[in-house]
Amino acid sequence: MSLVKGPFNVKWGDTTLVDIESIDVSFEQESNDYTTVDGRRITIRGAISASATITFLSSDVQSLSTVLPQFTKVAGDEMSSGETVAEDAVAIDILAGDCTAPEQEAQDLDIIACGNPAEVFRIKSCKTSISEFELENNQVRTIQVTFTGEPAQGIAAVQAFINGTLINS
Repeated sequence: MSLVKGPFNVKWGDTTLVDIESIDVSFEQESNDYTTVDGRRITIRGAISASATITFLSSDVQSLSTVLPQFTKVAGDEMSSGETVAEDAVAIDILAGDCTAPEQEAQDLDIIACGNPAEVFRIKSCKTSISEFELENNQVRTIQVTFTGEPAQGIAAVQAFINGTLINS
């Protein structure tokens, strides 16, 4: 038995995420319990959900734009309040989705351990949402972003493997 240790590198799609304070992974499988007339209990396992809530120390607009593309506005885009984003600028405009909002692209979240070869824990097809803003001790702003796996039917919710051992077909 060997321990899978950090420090951990975290990638969402092709983007390497930096200045992470913590990662809280959640895994849940639905189930229903049935009791037979002779007193036996049978558990039927169902849907699996997985997510990771990441606390970012780097909570500047540029850093957030990489993990919150659905709320990112770039030069020339109009904010929901009517202002226009200046040239060479980026802004975050957190607006509830509506029928005209484009669908956010899902990407795999890889939590990669140290070591060679490294162990990878993957949550498939994650979309992001903001979980929490915090001003710790009035010194630093941290942002929690939740990466929620939404894989297609027949695709695993989570995977674990040694880095470099999966081949795309």
